[in-house]
Amino acid sequence: MGILGRFTRRKAAPPQSTSPSLEEKPSLSDDAPDANADDLPHGDGRVEIARGIDAIDVMADRIFRSCSARGWFGADESKFDNDDDTDEVVTGPFEEAVGALNPRVAIKMRSKAVQIAVKNHIAASPDLKELFINANTRIQILATTGDLCLARKSQYAAFVRTEGVLVVWADRVEDIVATASALEESLVDFIWSDEADLLNRNRNPFSPVSPGFDRSKEKFDSLPSEGDGSSASVSVDCEDPEKEVIIAARKLRPVALIAPAATGLAAALAVVVLSLGVRALIIRYLYDKNAVRFALAAVLPPSFLMIMFPSLVVVFSLLHLFGPVAQYHQNSATYSAVAPVRDPSLPLLPITVQLPVYKESLEDVIMPTLESVQRATTVFERQGGAVNVIVCDDGLQLLDEEYRARRIKFYTDHNVGYVARPPHGVDGFERRGRFKKAGNLNHCNALSLRVEDIMDEMRVGAEIATGQGPEYWTELDERELYDTAFARALEEADSKTWAQGNIRIGEIILLIDSDTRVPEDCFMDASMEMSQSPHVAIIQHASGVMQVAHHFFENGVAFFTRNLQVNISFTASSGTACK
Repeated sequence: MGILGRFTRRKAAPPQSTSPSLEEKPSLSDDAPDANADDLPHGDGRVEIARGIDAIDVMADRIFRSCSARGWFGADESKFDNDDDTDEVVTGPFEEAVGALNPRVAIKMRSKAVQIAVKNHIAASPDLKELFINANTRIQILATTGDLCLARKSQYAAFVRTEGVLVVWADRVEDIVATASALEESLVDFIWSDEADLLNRNRNPFSPVSPGFDRSKEKFDSLPSEGDGSSASVSVDCEDPEKEVIIAARKLRPVALIAPAATGLAAALAVVVLSLGVRALIIRYLYDKNAVRFALAAVLPPSFLMIMFPSLVVVFSLLHLFGPVAQYHQNSATYSAVAPVRDPSLPLLPITVQLPVYKESLEDVIMPTLESVQRATTVFERQGGAVNVIVCDDGLQLLDEEYRARRIKFYTDHNVGYVARPPHGVDGFERRGRFKKAGNLNHCNALSLRVEDIMDEMRVGAEIATGQGPEYWTELDERELYDTAFARALEEADSKTWAQGNIRIGEIILLIDSDTRVPEDCFMDASMEMSQSPHVAIIQHASGVMQVAHHFFENGVAFFTRNLQVNISFTASSGTACK
């Protein structure tokens, strides 16, 4: 496991004292003596560069020297304890805790900036759960090193109160120094700022997931206030609370009438075209007095439906060319062009990302998508939110053993939950429905809801048995309860469904496709949009086109797709319902 491997995977040179410095370990050069270097064990899996030296040793030495040069380990951090029986340099409980968290690499930081932050803010506030550094960065605070298993992994950092250190980890070994360096710079700016004390005193120390904060004066100047037509100044006399919310929202987001007016013009154009046909019938009747031809009027209703499409095309094409475009850059009842104000008084809703997949390539399709989700998750969790990712894998049970194991390992290493339903026709299981992707998602949701039902039943029983209320319920209790309920739900499925990880569903569900690229800072806006518009249930995001080959045919399809996306956004901003 990254830097830990250097300290535990092979024996060190005989120590001269009980706590030798790492600089006293055998050199990695060719001149190093081979007497104390053992060959790698058979099946170890590491790449041996020289006798007794592997790639992990080289990378760990590089990381250690980089961190030491920056002063991140403090005065005494270069000292480690030795196991007297095995002569190995060990890291004690830290290695076990990091192993439960399961990153690729982790380091402890005890730099001067960390020490000042611990002394002035963490030690001074025993109930503080997060240290608010700036609008986009906050770091969780854990009581002990053993609590690292409860940390939000996507934050990639956590203060340990008892040791007064900052633990930083990464999913890629080569990213650890850059990640720690960025946090160090943010921490220095926070300490130097005069607003540090005010920022933390104005926060609720008991809330582990609290809303974002922005020091920008312009941001706060744009918050709703009395008399500006905001929801705070909207007073509606209505007994139905749901109707009151909708009416208040309509005052903030008026309904655009451009599209309804254009649709009316298209209908009028269709009526005019049909009237020309009726006119021809009347003229013929005046000549021969034969009323039988009026039977053709029976086809007028279906003809109206067919004529409406070209009429809409003509009218909306003219609207695109000569009509107004201001609505395309404004918020309305069915369209959002302006990002919501990041109101610090609103809670950040927990988000669940659901990704349905089948037999797509892990390296070419699934991994880039989940990596983009992971970056967005890191940004949102450092802003104070919570995100979990669920892969609804319909092809996992159909793959060969080797490829299946690679997928499961990737999900596990990146803290991604997955649900895989049985193949069609196996043990009587049927994948019903025409749209298999919807059935895939529904199967995952059904299992998640069953887990929640079992947890509700067990939670009540646990509170009755212990005689303690929910205020004594800890996060560790919740995780143990989830593990038990999760195992029971899988037993009820008769082991037909494969699942692992966190499959609980949050307040917001983001549905993405297997080849989606998620913007890094989009979860905050989605949470604010939902919080500020409680009457909204579904938001459809405008998407772009991902090109790979950039040849003539792909460019043509991309051009056509972009036109469709722009047309959907334009019609939605003009007042039509979402497509």
